[in-house]
Amino acid sequence: MRFTANAKDLKSALKTVCGVIPAKGIIPAQSCVFIQAKDGTLTLSGRGEDIFVEAVCSCRVEEDGEALAPSRMLMDYVSLADDEIFIATDAKNAMTIRSGKKKSSLLCVESDQFKPVEFEGNLLFTASGADFADCLSRVSFAVSVDESRPQLCGVHLAVHPEERKTVFVALDGFKISLCQMNCGSFEGQDVTELTVPNAALRLISSMFGGFEKLTMHSNTTSAMISADGMRLVFPLIVKPYLEYTRVTNQNYKTFLRVDSAAMLDAVNIASIAANADMKTKKCVQLDTDGENGLLRVSAVAAQTSASADVSAAQQGDDMSLFFNANYLKDVVSVCAKEGEDMELDFTTAAGVCRIVPLSSALGLTTYVMPVRQQSTGA
Repeated sequence: MRFTANAKDLKSALKTVCGVIPAKGIIPAQSCVFIQAKDGTLTLSGRGEDIFVEAVCSCRVEEDGEALAPSRMLMDYVSLADDEIFIATDAKNAMTIRSGKKKSSLLCVESDQFKPVEFEGNLLFTASGADFADCLSRVSFAVSVDESRPQLCGVHLAVHPEERKTVFVALDGFKISLCQMNCGSFEGQDVTELTVPNAALRLISSMFGGFEKLTMHSNTTSAMISADGMRLVFPLIVKPYLEYTRVTNQNYKTFLRVDSAAMLDAVNIASIAANADMKTKKCVQLDTDGENGLLRVSAVAAQTSASADVSAAQQGDDMSLFFNANYLKDVVSVCAKEGEDMELDFTTAAGVCRIVPLSSALGLTTYVMPVRQQSTGA
């Protein structure tokens, strides 16, 4: 095998693949990256305990071939390379790496010890890589990190072929975030709902966010995302997802339209007071005042208090609700990135707060559960 590649491109591809390869495996091959040079393209593959990654890099191939090289050592050498890097292997599995005046070598493992993953599953959908990555970034803040509830430790995808869309859902029991994406090229499939684990989420955006089109295949236990030679194969979370529609399908009675930047400022200042006293429940209080067109955001602790009024266009009855300061700040922060205004909706029974950025092209909606409810006149 002999090829010359741009050092920056090769480093980027290696970084993606090496991110899933364990630093030390039971056998040397488990800590190696598989390299295949063929037809002017360099394909790099690696696998961790559950995830398989395949990335491509353009190059000038002088001699086709393949090698299984120690991933961390190769990454270190490539990181120090100049603009171009030349790599070649000989019959004894020795790899030579040259860049400018620098030269290094390392001993590779027999390449037949690595087997690329062959995925079997139905086409779930095709979509824009940018839209897919955007939807993940919008909802992932609400993904649970509680491993005692593993079905929540990922983003749930609900595919609706009849509406040509996929709904992204994340929740942790205190907050919910939903976003939807247009997609197409559906085929007959057995799977219409699946949950992507956290380990795969971190790779999807970095690998596929820049592609115009990606495809997602799935079976009952695993999924594959691919685009222009890049592949990511990962296991799904197979435990049933929670029935979030019991919250999202509630009837909302009070509606407010507020400036998102002003709302975020108000929540930030109230959160300082709410988090000042460890003995408190870190609550932020929201009080609506439809008559004066105001929403008051406030918090009281043992030695401090803070409040801010936000102009609000209101429909419906006045309400007074308490929310965890950090959860409320999470959902307002994400929605504030979407545009100038947001809509806050409240139920009279459960007290759930729904926050919708009005300019969101991808239909982002977030929910935050109340800590407790207090009547307006109390």
